[in-house]
Amino acid sequence: MELANKIREDFLSECATDSVGLWSLIWNIKHVAGVSDSEEIRKLALAILLGLLISGRIRAGVPTEEHGFEQWQLSPEQIIRAIKQQWDDLGREPDIGEIVWFTSAENTTNVRN
Repeated sequence: MELANKIREDFLSECATDSVGLWSLIWNIKHVAGVSDSEEIRKLALAILLGLLISGRIRAGVPTEEHGFEQWQLSPEQIIRAIKQQWDDLGREPDIGEIVWFTSAENTTNVRN
């Protein structure tokens, strides 16, 4: 679980400086933790995200054209369900720009609710 903690903290650090896409977390799970099984990647990604969302440390949404961030107005559980559904709809791992982005809860610059 040490690797999961490292991945979570690295992702949180990245979110503190910019909006970060789901694909970045997936990349870290694959390349830092060395997980290659698609279902394990998905389970770990969703578990990390749920924990960070419930703790209030990150926000989910999409970047705006004005370099802001439009936050999804959903509960953490609803966000995870939406991610799962859209991931299923893709039929593959999300790539750059797909599904959802995240930012640190402390990053209030240009956040729209």
